[in-house]
Amino acid sequence: MAVRLFAAGAALAAWLVASSARADEPTHAEAPPDRAADVASPLQHVVSAGALVSWTSLTGSPLRYGGVVQYDIEIDSSGSRYPLRAFTGMRGAGPLGGALVPVELFAGGGIAAAFGPWRPGVGLELGLTGLHRPEQRMAMTQILGERRDGREGFIEQAESSSPCYLQFDASPLAFAAGAFRVSAGEVGVGTGLAPAGTVLRLAFTVLRLGGAL
Repeated sequence: MAVRLFAAGAALAAWLVASSARADEPTHAEAPPDRAADVASPLQHVVSAGALVSWTSLTGSPLRYGGVVQYDIEIDSSGSRYPLRAFTGMRGAGPLGGALVPVELFAGGGIAAAFGPWRPGVGLELGLTGLHRPEQRMAMTQILGERRDGREGFIEQAESSSPCYLQFDASPLAFAAGAFRVSAGEVGVGTGLAPAGTVLRLAFTVLRLGGAL
């Protein structure tokens, strides 16, 4: 399931990038760029904070409620219909029971579509989480070589889920008005990186408010 969602997100991001390239191609009817536009910086730095709900498929893992602080760099947010962005941030959530450290750190990138003030977007993030304690699970591992009886053998070994994760993010209700930013109903679907695909994680950001610096 997680693999299909990643594939769908990647296809959507590829379509937005291709559309951005076509939209940015110059035409013969376009006037030469203004010098003032060349001097203006294409980057906008945005700081935001919000409330979230987090869950994983780890055994006994409860719903966790907390907050997120995020820093975004919006690239060509005013000149392109499909602005790119890079982001990093930190989430914290409770209850504390079952958590190694009640925070997670993340970074990633994405692309949005600018339809007036509406800025829906998708992205990928890579993170390190302590919100959920790693789960011990037993796995059958093939023994290299052969057993004494000449047949291949297997051994049962304990594996621990990794705190590193990869997540696909979607923000369908993101808006920008001047320096003000607001986003509601952000959804993140991801998986732990080792063993890959064994742990499903969901994150729902109820509301995030911010502003450009």
